Amino acid sequence: LVLNAVLIPKMGSAGAATGTLIAEIVVLIVQYYSIRNEFPDIFHYIRSKEIVISCLIAAVVSIGFHFCNWPHLLVLCCSAALFFTSYFGIMVFYYKNPLLIQYIPFIQQEKK
Repeated sequence: LVLNAVLIPKMGSAGAATGTLIAEIVVLIVQYYSIRNEFPDIFHYIRSKEIVISCLIAAVVSIGFHFCNWPHLLVLCCSAALFFTSYFGIMVFYYKNPLLIQYIPFIQQEKK
């Protein structure tokens, strides 16, 4: 709330979005460490480094659409599709993430 109170008057809706993003990141970090301490066995199978690297690469790839002079909704849809395609592609084909690989037969079956 304090961050939004500071950023909104200076930046408007972008300040609200920035404040919310920062707050959500803080909540994510706090929840991650509290759950990790409570259930250490679960996090043995989760490879956080791979997830963060894949998200960063996918974010950089999808940012390119924001420089197009297209309607905002089209830019949002295209950048989201590119982000998720990049993320899952990296996780499946580069890191060979077993959790995601197990869903490939279900996706292929749905297409038929």
